[in-house]
Formats: sequence, C-alpha cells, structure tokens
Amino acid sequence: MHANCKRFFAPLVMAAFTLLGVASAKASSVVVGGTGLLTQGGVDQLATWLGEGDLKLTNVFTHALTPNGDSKTSYDFHTAADGKGRTFTVAEVTSVGVNVGGVPTTTKLIVGGYNPLSWFTAIPPADSYHFAANNSDRTAFLFNLSSPAFVLKEKLISSPSDLGLNQTRNESAYGPVFGGGADFYLDQSLNAGQTYNYSYGANGTGGQNIVDATSVSILTFDKLDVFTIANVAPLPSTALVGVVLLGGIVLLQARRRVAG
Repeated sequence: MHANCKRFFAPLVMAAFTLLGVASAKASSVVVGGTGLLTQGGVDQLATWLGEGDLKLTNVFTHALTPNGDSKTSYDFHTAADGKGRTFTVAEVTSVGVNVGGVPTTTKLIVGGYNPLSWFTAIPPADSYHFAANNSDRTAFLFNLSSPAFVLKEKLISSPSDLGLNQTRNESAYGPVFGGGADFYLDQSLNAGQTYNYSYGANGTGGQNIVDATSVSILTFDKLDVFTIANVAPLPSTALVGVVLLGGIVLLQARRRVAG
C-alpha cells in the first residue's frame, strides 16, 4: 500500500515543482493604469534598460487629446508628478518636423525618458535645471520604443564641454524636459515640443535624437503618461512555501492510506 502511494503521489509532486518553477520563470513587469502606450514588450524593454529586474509601473499622470481630449497642462503634470520619486515619461509622437518651420511628417512613435530623481518645480531665483555633477549620478536616459527600439544614455563627463551636466529641467511652465538641448521637451500645452542631441546620446551635438534624426526635430504629441517605478518582489520564496505545503499534504495522505 505504501509503495502504491509513492507511485501515485510522486508524479504529482514533480508536476508541482515543474509548475511552480515555470510560474517563477515567467514573472514579468507590470503596468498599472495609463493610456495603453506601454505594451508588455515595451515595459519589459524598459526594465531591461534599467537593469533592476522586473518592475511595477504605476501611472500618476495621463494626458490625451484623443478620443475626447482634455485641458491638462504642464501645471497639472507638476501637481501630479512632483515629489513622487523616479519616473518613466512615455509619450506618443504624431508628427515630426525638421527644424522650425519644417514640413511635418505624420508618424506614430512611442518615446520618452527615465528620470532617476523626483520632478520638482523650481522657485525663482533657483535654477530650474537639475545638474548631475558626477558620472555616478548620470543614470537618466531617453528611449524610443518603436521598431527598432533604442536608448540614448546621459553623456558622461568630457572636455572641453560637459554636455551631460543638464539632466532635467523643472519649471511649472514646461512639461517633462530632459537635457540642455532640449533633448526631449514638452511645452506648457503638453501637445508640442522638440528633441535634439545635446545631453543624451553620442558625443558632440547634432547626432541621433529620439526620433532618429540628426538635427532639431519639432514634435507634436497625442498622449502622455508618467509612471512611478517599483521593483516587483521575487517569486522563488513564495514558490518554495507552496512546494513545502504540497509536500506536507502528500505525506499526510500517504500515511493515512498506509494506516488504513
């Protein structure tokens, strides 16, 4: 009888181990809220670039022109995002114009930036820029999630000009602003802005920006999401508890059958 129990329950135990192992391996980043700009592939790509494992991104601010529009401005962005810790800004570009007055090209791109610090609103005469004086502080980056996806990292200290010093700009009359170019910028309306290689990307200026151009690009936007960032708790410890409990149930049932 005891041998029969072992033959019956052993496959169940092995199956439980297998299922728990698969569940642990498939743990992935998650998004809470937003306008749907971030797909699973997009959030997983951001997690890969950040390099901290799986992430939980929680929406704290959304602006959208379609389908019904809203009247939110940069002031609403700062009210929602200031002081909330590090964030991902994700925006949908709907047209790109090369230089001021250039003929815009209709497109659809998902772009944005990672701010390792809280957004804030500078009060004059304080400088509105956050200056990252050390290379160890230059962990911000810009990204384009459209195919092929790519990332532009904050420039490290170099001479004669330290272009990577200007990490973000923080004024109530501006939406999210990265770099001194500005490398990525949304204006007060949150519907227009620009991108230019200055503080992020390859050395020098005028190289690849976040819409894959090599000069100032004037952008229009349809949607904007801002997400706070947390690390997803690892699953292996939970899986281990489940295995131990299952093993205990199996042994208890086997003993009862033997005793019977």
